Amino acid sequence: MNPNQPAFPSLDSDNPKLMGLTKREYFIAVAMQGIMANASCTPTQERHFTKISDDAIFIADSLIKKLNEDEQ
Repeated sequence: MNPNQPAFPSLDSDNPKLMGLTKREYFIAVAMQGIMANASCTPTQERHFTKISDDAIFIADSLIKKLNEDEQ
């Protein structure tokens, strides 16, 4: 799986810049949404948001790695 491919490709556009989020960006957004939905997650400082962002990126990259392993 190529994480830089569009998550929701459109047949109407050949311009990659108009394709929206990449698969990796989408996975990061969904992971961050899940983390933020946790009732115990009440970030109040920038460092909390940085940690949440780092965790979401780690989760997305782990998923991509696992999907690529399963393809082989």
